[in-house]
Amino acid sequence: MRLGRLGGEFRRGASAGVLSCFTNPLECPAVDKFSRLLPVIGFCAVTQVFAADPPASLPPTTPSQPTKIVLEDKTLTNDEVAKLFADGYKPSTRNGEVVYCRKETVTGSRFKQMSCKTADQLKAITQASKDLLAEKQRPGGNAPGH
Repeated sequence: MRLGRLGGEFRRGASAGVLSCFTNPLECPAVDKFSRLLPVIGFCAVTQVFAADPPASLPPTTPSQPTKIVLEDKTLTNDEVAKLFADGYKPSTRNGEVVYCRKETVTGSRFKQMSCKTADQLKAITQASKDLLAEKQRPGGNAPGH
């Protein structure tokens, strides 16, 4: 359909919505959609402004290095400490003494309990285990009556 002016008026037809934009811009469908989107655009802009400003009360963050805590234990060698770490023990201090702690499952329960032992206690347990194993592996170690 051709559009043209006849006697100062626009022809009506399929393009009437487009023509009304020229005669009365407030009735244009694009303006109507924009006017509905305007509050959403404004909300997004305000949100970005508030999100960009850091709070004035907090000091600026600076990358800090973690604090290292050094526990000295002269009773264990580096290899023994490495084995304790492999077994799940973590060093800690209790009453000024270095202890090694891990979570162990209590017999008859599904819950784990924190168990802490000193280096001397761990050495004694390890030695007792080795002695028991050597005794059981000896010929005649399992003989009844002994």
